[in-house]
Amino acid sequence: MTKKEVSPARAKRRAVGRILQKIQHAVPGVVLLQHGVHAFTEGEAGWHLALGAAEIITASAVFISLVLAMRKLAGHLRAGEVPHVHTGTDWTDVFLGLMLYTEVAAKYPIYHKVWSPSFLLGTVMIVLGFFGDEVVKLKARLRGASR
Repeated sequence: MTKKEVSPARAKRRAVGRILQKIQHAVPGVVLLQHGVHAFTEGEAGWHLALGAAEIITASAVFISLVLAMRKLAGHLRAGEVPHVHTGTDWTDVFLGLMLYTEVAAKYPIYHKVWSPSFLLGTVMIVLGFFGDEVVKLKARLRGASR
């Protein structure tokens, strides 16, 4: 095994760690989903109803993509395969970013500001969701050049 290769056990631990991180990020989606359902049950109208629909849609998309990612990882582990670091667009990260944007929109009427840590994290999550492959390749190239 060369210096650039990762052992199968380490690759499995990394994959499980990534899923656990995504679960940690998805936990606030439960509250967002409750806010969205509350908007529909209270008979909100206009902006609040649209925001409630966005909350339900983004939180549901996060949960569905997370379940699919966990099933894919479980399938790899059951088959004894080594999970890949990244394979194309990571939709869970993209939906997490959109969920964070929805959270910023929900707080806008209260604080009247868009720029916040949630907005920045949402942007980072979306960029990593679409360009995670390139980031991993660049990191591996830089790590290989430094040795």
